[in-house]
Amino acid sequence: MKRAVRTVTALAATTVMVLGGTPGTALAASHGWWHIAGYTAGNSGFNPNETTITAATVSQVVEKGELQRPLEYGVGVPVVGAGKVFVGDKLKLCVFDEGTFYYPLCSDWTPRVARNGVPQMVLSGDRLISLRNQTGTGLSVLETKGLTQQTGSTSTGEIPGVFTGLAVQGDTVLISAPGQSITTAYRLIGLTPVWQTDVTMARSVNANGTVLLSGTRNGQPVSEIRDIATGAVRWSVTGRAYEALAANDAGTKFYVRWGHSLQILDAATGALTWLASNAYPDDATITPSRVYYTSGDRVTAINGTTGAVYWTQPYQLDVRKPIVVGGVLYITREDGGTYLVDPVTNSRLTTPMDYLGFYPPVITNGRAYVASTLDVTVYAL
Repeated sequence: MKRAVRTVTALAATTVMVLGGTPGTALAASHGWWHIAGYTAGNSGFNPNETTITAATVSQVVEKGELQRPLEYGVGVPVVGAGKVFVGDKLKLCVFDEGTFYYPLCSDWTPRVARNGVPQMVLSGDRLISLRNQTGTGLSVLETKGLTQQTGSTSTGEIPGVFTGLAVQGDTVLISAPGQSITTAYRLIGLTPVWQTDVTMARSVNANGTVLLSGTRNGQPVSEIRDIATGAVRWSVTGRAYEALAANDAGTKFYVRWGHSLQILDAATGALTWLASNAYPDDATITPSRVYYTSGDRVTAINGTTGAVYWTQPYQLDVRKPIVVGGVLYITREDGGTYLVDPVTNSRLTTPMDYLGFYPPVITNGRAYVASTLDVTVYAL
């Protein structure tokens, strides 16, 4: 292995909560769960399980409170599971009760150093995996299985390099550093290295325990699908570097960027289906019948099979990944502010949540979590 975990320490004053097991990581999360910023392990951005905050009711939501104290700054997108809301900022991790907003756990990252950017988090089974970056990467694993008020176990590794991709499968975590052309898999217990390669992933996209990696090898573009747990190569091609933007909830298809195009890559065979030309996609959100992709300040809705364009809408400034929940399309600009539209007609919807979010909202279990840089505002009916 070329890289090794430099230090392993413990987070201070960790309290452990009871969390139920999650669904299969390639499938849609069940009601009440939100595993990563893009909802599912596949980064689909589509939550079909929310039945409370919908197109018919979103105009009626009211502010219920804030997940704020003792958060400090650089608050990221929360993840939700089993009645708990996990929120990280640049200095600490806090866990709030979903209904009362009480925080039974709030603990400094170790070491207590402000990293660049907000932490990426993945809630997987009974573990919360967090990734923070500066000149080195802070990789934290919170064991969440146990009884409230009992001391728990959290391991933190300092890993050389700046990693931006994060995927988890079972007891294996995969992190990627495109700038260094390196991807390394670690066991969650002890953060010991398992396998490593010289191609990378641009973002967290897990399709049934596999990831699509790409880069340059021997002067040639290359793409390959690898098993997260073992590193086994399932498929590869030389001459093209595909970047995965999302996967469908069944984990059978990667939605990939290649040059100006948006394509579907079969996760088992590598067979390609061309969806859109001259798209230049930055991100994509996948529903059973439609794909919503971003390109700079534009969001475009297309047919998920034929690629036929339904509508395109500019937002003047670059937009983040769209989220589709309860028949509402949530579009957040990078300067802050969330727009709500009908995903079919592109007509605007009104709600008290307009123009508040800095990141795409998390909407599950009848609550909407809208993150700014300083806190998370909670809305519900």
